[in-house]
Amino acid sequence: MQFQQAKNAAEAAQKELKQTQERFNLKLATNQELSAAEKTAHDAEAQLTALQRAGAGGDKRIHSDISGVIAKVDAQDGQIVPAGGPLVEIVAENEIEVKLGVEAEDLSAAQEGAPITVVPVNDPTAAKVQGTVRLVTRRIDPTTRLVDVYVALPEATKLLLDGYVRGEIQRTEKDALVVPRSAVLPNESREFEVFTVANNRAVKHTVKIGAENSNELQVLADDLHPGDPVVTVGNYELEDGMAVEIKK
Repeated sequence: MQFQQAKNAAEAAQKELKQTQERFNLKLATNQELSAAEKTAHDAEAQLTALQRAGAGGDKRIHSDISGVIAKVDAQDGQIVPAGGPLVEIVAENEIEVKLGVEAEDLSAAQEGAPITVVPVNDPTAAKVQGTVRLVTRRIDPTTRLVDVYVALPEATKLLLDGYVRGEIQRTEKDALVVPRSAVLPNESREFEVFTVANNRAVKHTVKIGAENSNELQVLADDLHPGDPVVTVGNYELEDGMAVEIKK
């Protein structure tokens, strides 16, 4: 863009100089007007020449040593970039990976080398990708309160850079308390609750979620025991200690 503007300015200055010269020959322009037109044309031509020497306007192609994906364009069309300045940033396809945020209590299932399924969030039609945990940072991010986990992807994976994905980890438990999904309620503190019944009174339990499927959830709580009756219908109306009646 800068080169094109300089080229247009030089052409306009030359045209103006020619017209001024013709008027001067007809004694319709003064020496001062002719000198001003000559100076404008000279300055415009000097600016254009300087840009050409800097490489603007020519067919300058730069070839990358690697094949990959353009992650960022640092220069604009027509911009003069100083020597050593960045033009574009290229990421080798075999170095593209996924960054996930994992709850600290779930790290046991996200150890290095563990398989993990990556699901694009913004494209529900995209196929799932089977990746491998490459690195667990062992540090809780102060903003998200999650642990950063990096996942290596197989070759030829076509995920969008800076796109959002979801990670799915398969976990198995030998001994676990499992309840219907309808028994688990979220609360205002972004935690989960389950109500059981003891002596015809509702008992509230704050639980953590473990493994899950479409029908059931694993719940983790010190005050829950096998065989405790859980409330699955109307539990959103209950409060701790409220009288309840079990219908059989």
